[in-house]
Amino acid sequence: TRRAQERAAGTNLITHNAKTMACTMAVAQAQAFAVQLSVANALIEDQERRGHFTAEVEINDYPQKARQRVATRAPINLFQEAYNTVVTLKGIYVAKGKPPVGERALYLYIEGSSAEEVSGCKKEIERTLAEAMMELMTQGSEISAFGN
Repeated sequence: TRRAQERAAGTNLITHNAKTMACTMAVAQAQAFAVQLSVANALIEDQERRGHFTAEVEINDYPQKARQRVATRAPINLFQEAYNTVVTLKGIYVAKGKPPVGERALYLYIEGSSAEEVSGCKKEIERTLAEAMMELMTQGSEISAFGN
């Protein structure tokens, strides 16, 4: 019976240690999230104070035809007019699997005077990219279906 009590006490200790570790990890994750949130909030507050909001959309890894749907003059002008923003193509094209040298990979930099304008423009760019990808995938399946 004494051994049974010792084993039970050891099991409780192990269970207690596992629960303590899980709680400690959960607290650490919550604290890390709180730090990220406070940094994001500080950035938003700074942007609100200055009246200048920004966002970025990475486009380097999309196929060329999809990138052209959002990064040529005509669509950029449409995004700018529709959302009262400034959209700038930045970076250099970096082939898949190669690290960028000296500059960042291609992305669109969005600037505006309100969070809503910038957010709306970013969503429209992302929607346009998704639409272009769907069209490319559909064209690809049509080509393979006809053996071309």
